[in-house]
Amino acid sequence: MDTKAYGPASRQLIKLLKKVDRPGNYCAAGRLIVPMPRVTVDQVGMLSFPVLLAQIEALIQVAERAPYGKGTRTLTDTSVRDCWQLDAKQVRVGGRGWSDTFKKIMEQVSQELGLPDGKLGTELYKLLVYREGGFFAAHRDTEKVPGMIATLSLSLPTPGEGGELVVRHGGEATTIDMSAQDPSELAFAAFYADCLHEARPVTQGHRISLVFNLFVRNGPQWEGAPNYADLTHEVAACLNKWRKQGKTEKLVWLLDHGYSEEGLSFDTLKGTDAAVAQVLGRAAERADCSIYAATLHISETGDPEMDYGYGNEEPISGDRLAEVHDRDEHLENWIAPDGSRPQLGKLHLNGGEIHPPEALKNADPDDELLEEYHGNYGPTLELIYRFAALVIWPKAQTVKIVAGRSIGNAVSWVEDQCDREDPASIRRMLAVLIEVWPESTYFRSHDDAREDMLRLLDAAGDTNLATRFINGTVLKQYTGGENQSLAELIRKLGPEIGGRIMLSLVERYMLKRSKEVLALLTLVAKRRGKAQLEWRDVERASVRTAAGGLRASLEAAAEALNKITPGHGYRHSGSKTEFKRLSPDAKALRSLFVLTERLGLTAESVQAAQIIAAYPRIVTPDRMLPTVVSGLNRIRNFSGTRAYRMLWRLAVDFLLERSSVPPSEPTNWQIDVDLPCDRELCTELQAFCTHHTERVKRFKVAKASRLYLRHLIKSHQLDLDYVTERKGSPYSLVCTKNRNGYKRRLKEYAEDVKRISRLSSVVPTHERGTIEAERLQLLESALVASKGH
Repeated sequence: MDTKAYGPASRQLIKLLKKVDRPGNYCAAGRLIVPMPRVTVDQVGMLSFPVLLAQIEALIQVAERAPYGKGTRTLTDTSVRDCWQLDAKQVRVGGRGWSDTFKKIMEQVSQELGLPDGKLGTELYKLLVYREGGFFAAHRDTEKVPGMIATLSLSLPTPGEGGELVVRHGGEATTIDMSAQDPSELAFAAFYADCLHEARPVTQGHRISLVFNLFVRNGPQWEGAPNYADLTHEVAACLNKWRKQGKTEKLVWLLDHGYSEEGLSFDTLKGTDAAVAQVLGRAAERADCSIYAATLHISETGDPEMDYGYGNEEPISGDRLAEVHDRDEHLENWIAPDGSRPQLGKLHLNGGEIHPPEALKNADPDDELLEEYHGNYGPTLELIYRFAALVIWPKAQTVKIVAGRSIGNAVSWVEDQCDREDPASIRRMLAVLIEVWPESTYFRSHDDAREDMLRLLDAAGDTNLATRFINGTVLKQYTGGENQSLAELIRKLGPEIGGRIMLSLVERYMLKRSKEVLALLTLVAKRRGKAQLEWRDVERASVRTAAGGLRASLEAAAEALNKITPGHGYRHSGSKTEFKRLSPDAKALRSLFVLTERLGLTAESVQAAQIIAAYPRIVTPDRMLPTVVSGLNRIRNFSGTRAYRMLWRLAVDFLLERSSVPPSEPTNWQIDVDLPCDRELCTELQAFCTHHTERVKRFKVAKASRLYLRHLIKSHQLDLDYVTERKGSPYSLVCTKNRNGYKRRLKEYAEDVKRISRLSSVVPTHERGTIEAERLQLLESALVASKGH
């Protein structure tokens, strides 16, 4: 990859980061609760923990004043250093668990200082005792053993306060609490020898420390702590320059080491990876950029190299492609510096984003997927590569970058920021989401994203943003999946703004999505609260519009139904989905009648009942209508309305006409059918079906004709079983009449009786003993007849 394709800022960034030669911080610190070591001091004995006051005084009696170095001289001055010291020859540290404990300490120290693992040597130097008021002014350690690069101070459990250790390096300072008072507690700190450090005064009690010299064995030698302060400043300036150039939306720095997806984090980076992450992290913060760790996933698919020698035609084993047909690059498995895992999804790469450009050269694939020959197609080889990477982009561009791949992930990310950012920042993010929201309505995932976005807008309480999103997106992409949040937000927008939105939505979608529109109107009605009177006129306008659009909605559903089985039973799968979407269900119709009656729209309610009567194929009087009536009967005072009486009668009259008496068992084998074609085969099948006694018929015809016969039997639901008899040529399709039609009618009748029973218990309240007396009597007779069947 040619670096000339990169902008000046990217090329400069690569040069800067290649200067990072080792990881680590200038100091490390921690504390452990562990089995305590056995510390024995000549003339004092084995120390108890916490160290007893009598033992502390005994230590001071055998110790000497600790001096300090000034140039080539060693001086003793309590105004510079006030503490007591014992030489390492006077102290022995051991015990069963000490080896493992000290190993844990050194592993942490090595990792945080960025020193070679297992190659850091240690040597006990002194035991120091600080009385109350004891301190050591700021100073640097001198090299006390060959190759010494750092110092380790380990505090033993001792009652006391104060005595913090302050370490400074490269313009930074770290204050470390060195107190250890629990009998099983050890506090430790390590720092490079060139770091300026001081021990603040002990304000109460004492402080006792073991001091170790640290040196590198059989490895590279460094003069002091890694100092990338100037480099960080340069990288930050480079990032600012990159942002202004705007050539790429993100920077992707590939790490040197490999990490599993589970094991990748900022805390587990190794070697120079940790140092680069430290430099980039600090620089990104200064440049107002975000930084994440992620996995770069690359897959290449194409033709494998082939071996054509000696008449063979086999793929060469290995990881080589003769020609690449498809390549995919994306970032996934995101980890933030704080260890959290933001749901940023998969983000694709653009040209010039991978740094350094040569990092992908000569990489070996992590997986190889070979698909063998398939029909006329040759073998296909897919090579999969995975790289750990650090990814940087401007913080202000996060929403746009994530939304470019998945608007749902972008909404989730903004939601995660609600507890971290101030309300003004969240509103700015929401404004960007509205700006970049995709216009496509083909992705079902957008339904959930709209619902979540409406919920965020509700929480933000910004009327302008909410109105912009609803008018610009929801009214163009409405599916009903966002009803819960939309209803809540419409109410909070108030009757003027919310009412306009609601009416506009009804006008646009009552024809296309009647179920969802009526469900929304019901939800809004339930959220009236104390503003019921203010909303009444607004709701009346919307519900009146919905009732007026019912005829067009049912007509559209009828047209879709006609497309499902036109002509010879041909089924159109798209129309089936369209019919399901356009058709209102029992719940939606119930909602419409409840809304019209409660809002005093009696005329519209009656008109809706009349329209329903005109479309029995859509609002089926034997199935859907009884369900609607039963649901409405549970609504207080509704069973006395005119619309209810009309719906009840429609259902009762239909069911009584079809199932007032049980179906009779057939007395012959005639099948009533009128086949639509005049081909000889159709005529022969028609004659067989209408014959009273003939039950089995063999059609000895070619395969195409046998398939056509099967099609006719299926599409017209003829009561015929068929099987191919594979004798002679051509084969025969043997058709045998059955009683499936009668069995279906018996099942239908049993379901009708259940609905007749239900309707007899939900008679209109004003009809009992009046004009409905005859219908009631017929219902009762039908139920009596069913019991004897």
